Amino acid sequence: MRFGFLVVCLALLNAAVLRATEPLVYFNAADPTSGAAAKWERVPKAEFERRTKDEPVADSYTVRTGEDGGRVVERTLATPSGDWVMIVVHRFKPDGDLVIYTTDLRTLGYDEKTQTSSPTRCLRRYVIRPDGTPLRISERVTDATSGARVTRQFFHPEATPWRKISELPLPPE
Repeated sequence: MRFGFLVVCLALLNAAVLRATEPLVYFNAADPTSGAAAKWERVPKAEFERRTKDEPVADSYTVRTGEDGGRVVERTLATPSGDWVMIVVHRFKPDGDLVIYTTDLRTLGYDEKTQTSSPTRCLRRYVIRPDGTPLRISERVTDATSGARVTRQFFHPEATPWRKISELPLPPE
C-alpha cells in the first residue's frame, strides 16, 4: 500500500514540475475579424495548441531568457485569412531595452518576369540606434520552397517592435 501511495505522489510531483517548466504562450484571444479590443491571455503551450487548433490566432508571443540574461520574445502575427504570417524576434538587454529584432515574413510574392505568384520569404534584420530608432541592416528575399534568392513584389506589413520588455501586453513570468 505504501509503495502505491509513493508512486501516486511521485506522479503528481512530476506532473507539477512539467507544468511549471512548460513554455507559456501569450496570445490575443479576441476575434481578429470582429474589431473587438484585445483580450490577452497566458497559457501553457500545450493548452494554446489545443485551444487554437481550429481557430488561428492573429497575435501571439513566447518569452525565454537569452544567454546574456536578457529576454528573447518571439511574436507571431498573421492575417485571419492566412495570406501572410510574420514572426518578429525581439532581443532585449538585461535592463529591458530592445537591442535588435528580426522580421520573418511568409507570403505570396509576384514575379513580373514569369507573371506568377509563389510562396515568398522576406527576412529583415534591424538594430536599434542610440536615439531609439530602428536601422535596417539587412534584407533577404527568397523563394519559400527552394530557398533561392528572388526578386518579387509583395505586401510587407510593418511590424512595430516593442521597445522595452515592459511594453509587452502581459509581463513575462
